[in-house]
Amino acid sequence: MDFNPDEAIAAGWLRADSIAAKFLERLSRFSLRRANWIIALDRFMRDRIVAKGIARKRLPCCHVVAGSRRPV
Repeated sequence: MDFNPDEAIAAGWLRADSIAAKFLERLSRFSLRRANWIIALDRFMRDRIVAKGIARKRLPCCHVVAGSRRPV
């Protein structure tokens, strides 16, 4: 599931201090804590997830390269 309320806030669709943004952020953190697998597509996404309180060890080391048929 791709669920990222940070994008909506950054794009200006939601105000960071709004009730909706706070609810979606809590839902995001809950989902991340309960997920069996968390895959970050780059180190920036990984860092945002870690900043939400998710242990770095829960994020597998996987690099995605566009156009590649095999993991790097």
